[in-house]
Amino acid sequence: RMIVAAIAAGDGSQLIASSYAIGKHKFWVLTYADNWTCEYNITTGNWNQRTSFNLPDWRSSTIVRAFNKWISGDVASGKIFSIDETYYREANSDPLVLEIVTGVPATFPARGAVLRADFDFTTAVGLASGDDPIQTDPVVQISWSRDGGHSFCDPVTPPLGGQGDTHKRVSVLRVGKFGEKGIRFKIRVSDPVHVGFLS
Repeated sequence: RMIVAAIAAGDGSQLIASSYAIGKHKFWVLTYADNWTCEYNITTGNWNQRTSFNLPDWRSSTIVRAFNKWISGDVASGKIFSIDETYYREANSDPLVLEIVTGVPATFPARGAVLRADFDFTTAVGLASGDDPIQTDPVVQISWSRDGGHSFCDPVTPPLGGQGDTHKRVSVLRVGKFGEKGIRFKIRVSDPVHVGFLS
């Protein structure tokens, strides 16, 4: 619905559509320049919003397949880059930020409390030879909202685990009580490592 409304409200001459594939996943991308970018994962059937660091949309321009790679122009610098699933930064080494905001829990509108929240991440993703500390000891930022997502507390930063630290668990303790608005979590990772979030 958001996509349809955004397209209807926008200037059609400013829409840019592209596609690319990473591994088994195929994506269709629609950008309304300087406003938003939405990405449809054809493999999973899911939509996500895509933004570049400090921008409302993705800085990638039209994507083409060439030299056995997916090549994209960079709107911000005018340079050409390739899309590479093993490079965990964006063009010119800007952070590539993953952000997930959860929905309202199934207990809504009942009140409740969260003594402990566990987040099922792939851990031990640190790189011993990487940049310290953002690659050697990566973290996830977790904050929560008790007012339906209008405001979030300051984040806590549990570690994702250094290389070989396979016993790491990502948890937040003593989150506290919530009212009829429920509780929503915001999960952000900007450290340049592999991120796998399961549940």
